[in-house]
Amino acid sequence: MGSLASGQPFQLVLQSLLLVLSVCVLRCIKELLKTAQEITELYNNGKKLGLTQEELAFYDALTKPENIKDFYQNNELIDLTRELTEMLRKNRTIDWQKKETARASMRKMVKHLLKKYKYPPEDYDTAISTVISQCEMWTDNMTA
Repeated sequence: MGSLASGQPFQLVLQSLLLVLSVCVLRCIKELLKTAQEITELYNNGKKLGLTQEELAFYDALTKPENIKDFYQNNELIDLTRELTEMLRKNRTIDWQKKETARASMRKMVKHLLKKYKYPPEDYDTAISTVISQCEMWTDNMTA
């Protein structure tokens, strides 16, 4: 039996397609394994710090500027993270990100907490923006 387009037997065409598919599947499996390893590392980092997954997400947001870890003792960052997470947990509502007044209030609370912990003022904007983005993801996951 032959292919109408090229005269090649269907068997050769199918074998070729299966080979291409196998390579794609192997690449996907490698990427999935790599992602699983990264997730495991993040989880283990959170456990080492004594943080929940929610807290670790905000810890990562607060330490996004690399120099922040040089500015604080790790226990100070952990205390800041826990207080931030608890504050956000108490003050978030399902639709807070849709109301500008609620967003402004959330930014103000975050900034106040950063000042309390003497977070470097030049990094406020980055920290607040990253924390608010993380909080949006957190809220989206809460409603999903």
